[in-house]
Amino acid sequence: MNTLAIDFIIVVDNDGIVLDIELYNEKHEEYIFLKKLQSKRLNAFYDIDVNELSAVVEIEHIMYVYQSIYRNNRYEIFFSQKTMESILFGRALDNIEEGIHIYNNQGYSVYLNEASEKLSGITKDEFIGNHLIDLYHLDEEYSTVLTTLRLQKPVINRCDLFTTKDNKSLVTINSGFPIMIEDKLQGAILTENNIETLKKQAHKKLFLNEYMAISTDEKEPSEYFRFNDIVRKSALMEDLIHLSKKVALNDSALLIYGETGTGKELLAQSIHSFGKNSDKPFVAVNCAAVPSNLAESLFFGTTKGAYTGSMNTEGFFSQANGGTLFLDEVNSMTLDMQSKLLRVLQSKRYRKIGSQKESPCHVRIIAASNEDLYTLLEQKKIRSDFYYRISTIVLNLPSLSERREDIQLLVHHFIDKFNKKNDKSVESISENVLELFNEYTWVGNIRELENVMEYAFALMSSSDTVIEFKHLPSYLNLKNNTYRVKNVVRETVRVEHETETLEVAMAIYEKELIENYLSDNDWNVSKTAKILNIKRQSLQYRMKKYNIKLNTAN
Repeated sequence: MNTLAIDFIIVVDNDGIVLDIELYNEKHEEYIFLKKLQSKRLNAFYDIDVNELSAVVEIEHIMYVYQSIYRNNRYEIFFSQKTMESILFGRALDNIEEGIHIYNNQGYSVYLNEASEKLSGITKDEFIGNHLIDLYHLDEEYSTVLTTLRLQKPVINRCDLFTTKDNKSLVTINSGFPIMIEDKLQGAILTENNIETLKKQAHKKLFLNEYMAISTDEKEPSEYFRFNDIVRKSALMEDLIHLSKKVALNDSALLIYGETGTGKELLAQSIHSFGKNSDKPFVAVNCAAVPSNLAESLFFGTTKGAYTGSMNTEGFFSQANGGTLFLDEVNSMTLDMQSKLLRVLQSKRYRKIGSQKESPCHVRIIAASNEDLYTLLEQKKIRSDFYYRISTIVLNLPSLSERREDIQLLVHHFIDKFNKKNDKSVESISENVLELFNEYTWVGNIRELENVMEYAFALMSSSDTVIEFKHLPSYLNLKNNTYRVKNVVRETVRVEHETETLEVAMAIYEKELIENYLSDNDWNVSKTAKILNIKRQSLQYRMKKYNIKLNTAN
């Protein structure tokens, strides 16, 4: 490996413990993550095999090629992002249907992709390092590459007829483009097509037309949720989804932290659907519901005869192989099970209970927790090596109270959902109910909001089109007291000299509170008294005191 391409070196002992870290790059701030590795076991953080002479690893969203050298009783591991980029560029160009040549400014060959190998019959080893006129019998006056280098201008779609050194005749349509760096010619790139590659490109138009002709409604729905299914408009959620889309394309372990009811599995499925293995299984496991005495058999599977009555079963890792394993409420997992899972995550192999054979396992882990795992780490309720393995990237899912801009949008989403489910025609919620929703704490988050909306639909008649207070659960109606006090106080403060005493202000509040509840309950005195948790006679007394008359029109 060229030392100029090295970004950093990690030195580990025979047990894999990090002894030293050396930086070969001025961008030290970009490698701040390396500090956490000092004196720790390297493979507790990243999938690095010190016995590999050369391999690829993803670290903090960046792909590196690493090479390991053993000397002086320790391993020196060299990491290079530039080398990885060169490999990626080469692989990318090899997958292009057009032939591609790259030459320096003197006409010596630098690169040839696989399509050009097939067109010309010249291999990369035969091509690279040789001059153009040593590779082909051609007239310099009509060579697209030489013309591009000479004029330092693009030459577009020119037909070239030439023969290779083994007398193979070729007719291609070529385009040449000069490579300029700081206004100086450094080389040229050539694209070439023959009849076959041009036919393939012509077919692309047919494929595009066919795709455009298919309506969106006719497309097969996805088995899993997608990012478009997440109802949101708040900046907080938009930022989270933007980050989630970026990390969905790599294989790093993810930890989603969020309160109960915030939609952690919805986000996990969306990441899976957006990722590289979206056609593979997504297996969700609620760790809190897995009995500790069955955890190992459920995760790894069993073989027949392993214990009395055991059968051949596939565990979660086998079911999710190639796809995603979602560990919900991972904070509920025992320390012993954390240790066993950690071994699988590090070795990418597992063994069924009762089996002597290890099976390969390639799954992406997305864990979720409704508790702060770092706090649990300090309390020694979660292993540090397990925590670092599953939390390469942490996504913080906001509570509904933190994204109140989304409440109205979510309400209408649930109205559409329950209209279809219940064959109703509800249009909206009242302004008062919306204001209550916007002020309420929503301890149960989106799940609680959905349950409230479902409850309201159950209470509404077929003629109701607007959700009112009377359609809400009783516990939420009692929460209205806080909301209504605010409204009444707000109004009374505006009236100068009329509410100088607390007694007068409370009387105004009590009168309006009773009138509001009576109105919401169709002026039914018994029902209103029950909701206010007072006797019917007490309510009648207050109605008489404040001269509140029943609205018989309703």
